[in-house]
Amino acid sequence: MVDAFFSWLNLGYNKNNNMGQYREFTEQDYINMGHAKLMEVVKHFPYVIRLRIKQTPELCMAAVRVDGLVLECVRVQSREICLEAVKQNGFALRYAEFQNEEILMEAVKQNGMALGLIRNQTIDLIKAALVQTPFAYNKIIKQDLFTYMLLRELYGELRLKLESVE
Repeated sequence: MVDAFFSWLNLGYNKNNNMGQYREFTEQDYINMGHAKLMEVVKHFPYVIRLRIKQTPELCMAAVRVDGLVLECVRVQSREICLEAVKQNGFALRYAEFQNEEILMEAVKQNGMALGLIRNQTIDLIKAALVQTPFAYNKIIKQDLFTYMLLRELYGELRLKLESVE
C-alpha cells in the first residue's frame, strides 16, 4: 500500500534501496530534478521554491497559485506573479514588490483585513474591504466623519440587497 502511494506520488520521497525504504528528497535532489517534475512537486509543496533551484516565472506562478504567501520566497517578482499571489491570499500583499491599484483591490477583495497593509487607502479600497468583511473597519487608517458616513451608506445598501433577496 505504501509503495503504491509513493510510486504514484513520488514527489517528496526517493526510494533508498531495494528493501522498500524511502528517504526524503534532499535539496540536491530538487536541484537536479527536471523542470516538468519540479512543476509537479511545486503543485503539492510550493515552498520548494525556497531552495536553490532555478526559479522560472512558470514555476513561481504555479507556487503562488497554491499558496500566495510563497511570494516571500520568490526572488524575481513580476506584476502578474504578485497579482496571482494576492488573489490566492490577500495577506501576500505584505511581500509584493508591485503594489498598483489593481493588486491592492484584489488583495482586499480576497481578504478585507489586508486593508491594514495599505498606507494610501482610497474610498474604493475601503468599500471593497468592508463588503468583504465588516471587521475591516478597524483597519481604516483615517476614521473620520466622512468614513463613518460612507460606512453607514454602504451598510444601508447591503441591507437593502439582503431584504430584496428574502
